[in-house]
Amino acid sequence: PVSATSPPSPSPSPSSPFPVRMRTGTIGESTAFSSPQTPQLEPISSMRCWRGLVRVGLVHLISGDGAIASMSVPETLLRDVPRLFALQNDFQKCMVLAVCLTVIDGPCHTASLTPTATATMAPATSTPVLAASRRRDAARRIKAILGGPDVTIEHIAAEVSSCMTSHDEGSGSGSGSGGNNAEADTAHVLGTLRARLHRSSCRVLVEHLTNMLVCLLVSNDTSFVHETCANIGANDVADDVIDLGRKIGQVAAVSETVCGPWYAAIASEFAT
Repeated sequence: PVSATSPPSPSPSPSSPFPVRMRTGTIGESTAFSSPQTPQLEPISSMRCWRGLVRVGLVHLISGDGAIASMSVPETLLRDVPRLFALQNDFQKCMVLAVCLTVIDGPCHTASLTPTATATMAPATSTPVLAASRRRDAARRIKAILGGPDVTIEHIAAEVSSCMTSHDEGSGSGSGSGGNNAEADTAHVLGTLRARLHRSSCRVLVEHLTNMLVCLLVSNDTSFVHETCANIGANDVADDVIDLGRKIGQVAAVSETVCGPWYAAIASEFAT
């Protein structure tokens, strides 16, 4: 076995035994997405090449509900399991944030996230309920809740309800509801969030997020991300999706650098 302190060996050929220690296992979790030594993604023109297949596979592994826990992780990614869990957590945060913003913003974008919606949509024509500044404030508050320890959907619903109340008071449409009405509003929001975050209800949203991430990893097209987020009423999620794409790209770059010969050999078998 190769010791933990020995230098990495040269890239082996596809017929060589699988490396005992992969470089992906030498980066600490705290620096997994920020190390200056992390390789950069090689540009590609199509997702059909082996690098494209690796990146698309990574995105689908992360976007799948519990996929990392229930599926056999590829041997080339075994050392990256903690990072994959962290990326899946970030993906779910993007999904929850997008749903919360559509709930706060009212029904104008709801149709964009229903299972009957098409993958490519025309821009929403309804005027958002919240002004841009209030949307940013709501997104900031919800992100703070999502980043806290032991967060539950009840905590999220309470914050969403508070954001909606703040908007009503600021626009002069508030009814001056008391504690009982506030509890009823939170309960209503909780029920709405549970319904929209159900697997069957958020399938289209997952598809949108997946398509945006694939686009980032294949062509680094951030404009597509901003356009898609605007179409589904989640403008303030775009930067989070782009940051998630960057993190996935760093894991992909390391894996492609270390295990490229195996990926190329496997992809060639599929092509024949």
